[in-house]
Amino acid sequence: MSGRADRLKARRLRLFGLLGLEIVIVTGLSLPSLMLFSNFAFFDWGTNFTLQYLLSQGLRPNIDFGYPYGSLALLIGRFWFAAAGATPAAYVGASLICNLALAWAVAGLAVELEFGAAALVLLFVAMPYAVQVV
Repeated sequence: MSGRADRLKARRLRLFGLLGLEIVIVTGLSLPSLMLFSNFAFFDWGTNFTLQYLLSQGLRPNIDFGYPYGSLALLIGRFWFAAAGATPAAYVGASLICNLALAWAVAGLAVELEFGAAALVLLFVAMPYAVQVV
């Protein structure tokens, strides 16, 4: 049993390495378009900064301002931006960490379902489309 578990763990780690590397490369290549001022000033990405400001003023989500998502994201954002600073680079960094966590989960799923070579190639090709950079 231990030998099989070790093989699955090693396969998951290798697959995560490939998927994680792909995510890091795609994020790196996308940085010029990700860091545009307009993305954070006029589009949804800036909402996170507005939410953190409203929370710092003592306002409550869904009571003092509309917020249709869960509170866990607000809490994580509060700690993350306190530690890394409320900057676009910190926002992209948090997105990268979340995407790497998703790649770890997908790698585990692929290993447990014993994906064949064709499925792994399709997974690798689809990953940049399935996991949005931000």
